[in-house]
Amino acid sequence: MNDRAGNSGETGFNLGHLLGQTNLHLVAVFNPAPARRFLGLYTNGVLAASTSTGAKHIASIVDVFSLLGRSLWSTDPGLNGSIDEFRIYDGALSTNQIAATQALGPHEVLSISSPNLNFSVADSDLTLSWPLPAAGFGLVTRTNLSLGDWVPVTSPAPQIVGDHWQITVPISGDTQFFRLVQ
Repeated sequence: MNDRAGNSGETGFNLGHLLGQTNLHLVAVFNPAPARRFLGLYTNGVLAASTSTGAKHIASIVDVFSLLGRSLWSTDPGLNGSIDEFRIYDGALSTNQIAATQALGPHEVLSISSPNLNFSVADSDLTLSWPLPAAGFGLVTRTNLSLGDWVPVTSPAPQIVGDHWQITVPISGDTQFFRLVQ
């Protein structure tokens, strides 16, 4: 992405705020799904800029050159730095996955295997946690193991605490079951 607004197919993002910064974690997300139609740029785990993809799909992009640290325009300066790591994922990362990749740092990847769900009890609260690389997993609950639907636990939202995702819920006295789903 570059900030040459007006050129065909470019985003118009102003990336000047990145100049002079060091140790940046950049994530670009292209999600053309009808419900999203989202192109976003995250810096250090936080959404910095976004725009709509409109009706464009990744297959419609004519990719003649793929360059890292260099522009197609000879008057643009090249990258004055180095790239520690470069990844391409098959699918759009969620906000939680982007936050996890920021917290994990380079050379640590997100997990797709079933993580362990840990718990602890303090006073009238139940704290549930699972490993940070399992950012694609969400906590669900129900009151009966054989009947009813599993319902996502949306409040409170999971927080990164150390190297784990963590949610603390009050103990209600009613039977409640929890599990992680992807």
